[in-house]
Amino acid sequence: RVEYLTSLLTLQPSQVTLIRAVLTEEQTSSSAVQTSLGTARTALRDAVDALSPDATLDRLAATTGQLGGQLDAIHAKAQVKLLNVLTAEQRTKLNTLDGGGFGRGLGGPGRRGGPFPQ
Repeated sequence: RVEYLTSLLTLQPSQVTLIRAVLTEEQTSSSAVQTSLGTARTALRDAVDALSPDATLDRLAATTGQLGGQLDAIHAKAQVKLLNVLTAEQRTKLNTLDGGGFGRGLGGPGRRGGPFPQ
């Protein structure tokens, strides 16, 4: 992914270094949340199978929603950091791609909860 963007946007070596650091930070930040989200989803499925009361289902569903929101926030913050590494010309070129940029068409919302490819 970084190699593709390097050739597409003619990234400078310093930009590549910064982009790799941001992607690594995002992956590190999201790893524990992803694990917790998987556990929470399993708990919710188990609660459904156990015919649990509504209050239990509400609590477990709220937990999965909160964790999903945390992943969205981590990803959005990484996108901003990545876009700030680029020049205005590079951002314009990136936005002309199908999907429009980091994480939107190159591994975007459909990858929710998965690691950011490097």
